[in-house]
Amino acid sequence: MVIIVKEKNLISDKFDITFKDLTREKYLYYVNNREMEHQIGRLFNMNKIFEQIKKDNIPGDIIEFGVYQGFSLSWLARFRDLHKLNNRKIIGIDSFEGLPITSGPWVKHTFGDSTEVIVNKTLKQQLTNIQQRNIIIIKAWFDDLALEKKLQTETNSLALIHIDCDLKVSLQSIFNLIELYLKGIQFLLFDDWGICDEEIPLGFNEWESSHSFIKSEIIYKTFLTRYYKIYSYT
Repeated sequence: MVIIVKEKNLISDKFDITFKDLTREKYLYYVNNREMEHQIGRLFNMNKIFEQIKKDNIPGDIIEFGVYQGFSLSWLARFRDLHKLNNRKIIGIDSFEGLPITSGPWVKHTFGDSTEVIVNKTLKQQLTNIQQRNIIIIKAWFDDLALEKKLQTETNSLALIHIDCDLKVSLQSIFNLIELYLKGIQFLLFDDWGICDEEIPLGFNEWESSHSFIKSEIIYKTFLTRYYKIYSYT
């Protein structure tokens, strides 16, 4: 079992990552620095997925489960703008109360130091007015019975699903929510794959084995992330 506990102050919080850092050369330069390999690599690969969505005209909106303080949400908006996909919604869902339980290396309420106000402040500081458009924040636990209806009022199609939830139990709730959206080609991005084998990897493997109509392909990875292209045959 691999267990790596995230530091409170990530390198991404200490240094300003810009578009000029998102190159293969910069990624390879940091390949032996586990944290920077993750921070540069996940964004570099995310950008390539947006390129593919644009090139292949894959329909659907963008959703993130686990917004925290809005770092990756702001990058999703930057990539959406870069590839002229601003007609797509970006939906961010978070309880803003931290992790729901203690499990494995994770402690209940970790990452609870955020609010919708903090996220909106991040977006305002990091994005232009145009980039801030079409971003919806929903405050809810992933297993909230009312969340499914809220989500259905916002979107009927998803192209990119970014998951930053850390826990298997949270992932199971997410999979229940997105069941109705599994059709055609989509991208399923896991930010915390490499933290603990018994959380996100196990949760995904169990889900995939119970969904024979899903074919998955790993397209990009860093030490801590796995980005999949999934094909649904329903």
